[in-house]
Amino acid sequence: MKSTIIIALALSSSIAGAAPSVKSWTNPECATGSCEVKGMKIFLEKTVVARLAGTSMVGEIETTNKADLSKYAFVQYIEGCLFETTKDGAIRMGTREYWGKRGVPFKHIGMNLDSASDRDPIYWSNTLAGWDDLRGFEIPRNSTYSHSNPFLTENLGAWAGKVTNLKENKIFVQDVPTMSGWDLDEETMKVNARNSSLKFKICLHKISDIPAEVELSNTEIADPIVCMSWDSNFIYNFSTRKFVDNKDSIHPVCK
Repeated sequence: MKSTIIIALALSSSIAGAAPSVKSWTNPECATGSCEVKGMKIFLEKTVVARLAGTSMVGEIETTNKADLSKYAFVQYIEGCLFETTKDGAIRMGTREYWGKRGVPFKHIGMNLDSASDRDPIYWSNTLAGWDDLRGFEIPRNSTYSHSNPFLTENLGAWAGKVTNLKENKIFVQDVPTMSGWDLDEETMKVNARNSSLKFKICLHKISDIPAEVELSNTEIADPIVCMSWDSNFIYNFSTRKFVDNKDSIHPVCK
């Protein structure tokens, strides 16, 4: 039997104690009059350690009133792939769950909707959304969103569509894409590298503008309020034995 040595490492920042970087948008309508949605942020945290490299993201939606949070959600798009390679150039594409199917090649040519379990374009959508007869209230499609920022607290939980669960006028989603990494084949003593070359676009929408289901994975949902881009794109360099941050350059294997 072929065995592999895998070293597990904590997902720590490359700079001890470094705070996540932040991209933010503030609704200009709030400065001139009333507004429901106040803003959007994404928090980005890079991990670069001996055998792991990648970027994690937390998205934040803020509204003027807590009750309005049930009206807004994110749609995220993904481009790129996850692949394994060796020093001699052998390549094997990774797999993932996508649109309710397991074992799908982890390769997205062009921007595709990022949805693993269903065809609802909402990122982190609740498949059980709708009227709840038992509890007697409407469960919004974004009810699985967290009431706290995962980067800033360990006290996490879904807001579940209940205003009483909210700590602020904010809800959050988190994405921790499969990280790039490497391990050592015990038999051959050769390095096997896993490369995650991914670009993302995350868009804020009013839920009423998002269809419950779409047929094509490359469907673009119309009329976003605002979109932001981010990436998790680290390629292992066998010569330097380090990961290279490719930023916006998707690896040719993914195209």
